[in-house]
Formats: sequence, structure tokens, C-alpha cells
Amino acid sequence: MRKLAPVVLAALFTIAACGESGSDRPELVSWEPQWSSLSNLIPDSSAVDEGGVEVCSKFLGDVRERRNKVIPTPDLSLEEPVTEWVAEAETIGLDCDREGDLVERLTDLHDRAEAIETLIDQLPG
Repeated sequence: MRKLAPVVLAALFTIAACGESGSDRPELVSWEPQWSSLSNLIPDSSAVDEGGVEVCSKFLGDVRERRNKVIPTPDLSLEEPVTEWVAEAETIGLDCDREGDLVERLTDLHDRAEAIETLIDQLPG
């Protein structure tokens, strides 16, 4: 019986630790400014027209530098849209000199950011 108590106690601690899986997520209040800072980096298409690849390279570098500040997200509902936003931002930064659709791609990135903002507004706290 004395050997059973430590085993039961260890199992309880393991179960309790599994229940805290959300604790590695940042608090919304500290995460949201990081997200806003990142989403506000989207370059204007006219700036890209003037600065070309240098503007895109800076955008790519800034996104990569800050992505670890927004992933993981404070809520699971934000994880996929934010991860996809970051991936698309990196893609734009890598190949913004691709002909023809930069304005549409930047508009889409803005739209995705606004959709994420809507999700954030729906979160408690």
C-alpha cells in the first residue's frame, strides 16, 4: 500500500500538469501590442513601387524578427489565422517583385489582419 501512494500521487501530478497546457500561452494584454506592431508593418504598395526589393526585404526581416512574439497566440482560435498571416507576409517579403498582383496580395494581408482583429475583439479580457 505504501508503494501505491507515490504512484497515485505521481499520476495526479501528471494529470494536473496536462491540464495546464494553456499556461504556455501569453496573456492577451501583453500579446496584443506585439500583434498590432507586427500587423502595422505591412508596406504600402506605393512604398514598394518607390523602394522596390529593399522595402520588401526590410518587411521580411521585420516579420521574421517579430514572429516569435506573436506565435504562440493567447487563444487557440487565433493560432491558425496568425500563423497563416505570418506565412503570407513572409511570402510577400520574399517575392514582392513578382509581376502584377502585389496590390491584391497586400490588400489580402490587410484584410487578414482585420479579420484577426475581429477575433481578438471577441476574446474575453
